[in-house]
Amino acid sequence: MLFIQQSRSWHDNNSRYSLGGSWQDDVSSQYEAIIEKKISLENKDTIKFEFLAFHAMLDGISRSRSVHDNTQVYSGQITYSMPKVSVFGSAGLVTHAMNNIGSNVDTDIGYPNSLSIDRNKEDMFSLQAGMQYFFLPNLSVMVAPLITRGYEDPQRTIEINGQGILTGVFYNVTDGALAGMKMYVASDIAKEKRDGSKLGNELHYWDVKAGIQYDFMLK
Repeated sequence: MLFIQQSRSWHDNNSRYSLGGSWQDDVSSQYEAIIEKKISLENKDTIKFEFLAFHAMLDGISRSRSVHDNTQVYSGQITYSMPKVSVFGSAGLVTHAMNNIGSNVDTDIGYPNSLSIDRNKEDMFSLQAGMQYFFLPNLSVMVAPLITRGYEDPQRTIEINGQGILTGVFYNVTDGALAGMKMYVASDIAKEKRDGSKLGNELHYWDVKAGIQYDFMLK
């Protein structure tokens, strides 16, 4: 099986422009573009714009297992950062989800985030707004409500209406033997309305996730 992948990226301190593509025989062809731009204001606040566009075409075995032969993802995020507070808004659209068909196409790449509810279903739009407050430069809390609208199935017969709220606490160790360690605890409370679904007409979620990251180098 032949696989070809190419990517290019141009960046400086305030911008990044990336293009990538891949082609795998009898599976898929995929293309992605990412743009990031940060603007510094006179009062030392910053605004950051992020946008991605993704397109995939299925081929061969993957195509035979999917109702649709292509998909697109469009997503963007705007973040306004101040010394103590950052506020952000993000949105995403997935035209066709490519789940459980054995392909290598991943459409769960948009900026809206949740521990519980899907942002990666048929014709799904997701919208999120949030705020992160810094008690200290290395200690912050975040709150980010989210809504989703889409369909459970590729035939678009079962509608999904989701809503939730994501919260998190983040801490970075800045001195001592463990300097550089990053820790977080996040919690998500959400619900979805799916009339006619085998999973139930109304689903409720509560998820908690924690993580520790420590990078080191052996010499």
